[in-house]
Amino acid sequence: AQKFALLWDIYDEIFSRGDLDLAELLRFEEEQREWLPDYALFKVIRDFHDQRPWWEWDAALRDRQAQALSSFRSAHEKEILFDYWVQWHLHQQFKVTRDLAVGLNVLISGDMPLFVSRDSADVWAHRSLFDLNFVTGAPPARHNPIGQRWSFAAFDWFGVRQDAFEYFISRLRRAEQFVQMLRLSHTADLFSTWKIPFQNLSSNQGKNGFYQENPDARKLLAQLRESARIPLLTDPVDRLSGEQKGFLDQAGFLEYELRPELKGCRKCSATMLSSHDTAAWSDRRNPREKVFGGPEELISRFFSCDSKLAVTSVFDYLALNEPEMKPEQCSGDLWSRVLPLSLEQLMSRSLDAKLKKLSELGRRV
Repeated sequence: AQKFALLWDIYDEIFSRGDLDLAELLRFEEEQREWLPDYALFKVIRDFHDQRPWWEWDAALRDRQAQALSSFRSAHEKEILFDYWVQWHLHQQFKVTRDLAVGLNVLISGDMPLFVSRDSADVWAHRSLFDLNFVTGAPPARHNPIGQRWSFAAFDWFGVRQDAFEYFISRLRRAEQFVQMLRLSHTADLFSTWKIPFQNLSSNQGKNGFYQENPDARKLLAQLRESARIPLLTDPVDRLSGEQKGFLDQAGFLEYELRPELKGCRKCSATMLSSHDTAAWSDRRNPREKVFGGPEELISRFFSCDSKLAVTSVFDYLALNEPEMKPEQCSGDLWSRVLPLSLEQLMSRSLDAKLKKLSELGRRV
């Protein structure tokens, strides 16, 4: 909130002086027309309604009536242009970062969530693609008897088919502007989705749901793989059938696999030591520390595994403990990862040189 307040002050001064490059912002709007106009309009209307979800807005704006949207745009042009201005700056900065990374032979990996929040510009603007009677989640299980209720809207696969998967392909195209490989998050849920009635009490979490199979999952994924100009990865797909996993392998997807014991690494995979769902490997209760010794020995062995990609994090290398995520602990800051070291402290540890040496020993460079 403080950052946006500061950004608004800067923007307001530029706008008041008449120094806003309106022609450049309109060029950017046209270049990003598949998402930016709806996104900026959604944000400003949501502010106008005190951050209430779009289905609680005034009916004309909620239902995207043309006259109501046109009138709102005219009345709130300055606010809408602010979001264009912010996104333009982010776009330019990301391009500079990407070009710098390419020059250093560093790959940037991105993440494309296949499912999106019900209260989002995407759902508000593309309602025909979603089944608003349901949200998605995870079923009750032994480790979590009430399951999980996520904020994702369920897809209407008939509407997605009518759209010829263009919604997904356009998102892929945008991601490719900035990254050299891309993970498709919740790939397994694309094949079969746990659907929970939207009106179901939140306290019930994942209860009262059911699995719905998606007959077009293979077509959609094949279309994404064919359209992509960069490697595509999936998150772990343990619950998929052998036939479904075989399809992903044959189509050329790499699966992110969690292999903390360094066993069973497949060539067509990207293997990780740990993730946000696991306790840090250096946890004193974890026998791996006794087996492998310190982080350098563990990562050296890890880099020598058969997987096409071996993915580790600075948390692994520095043996930083991080609490394991528990389903019942879902909260707004659940996915926050904060490195308890400054950039200067990291540089003082010569981390880059050590990681390069480990990569060379593991034949990763």
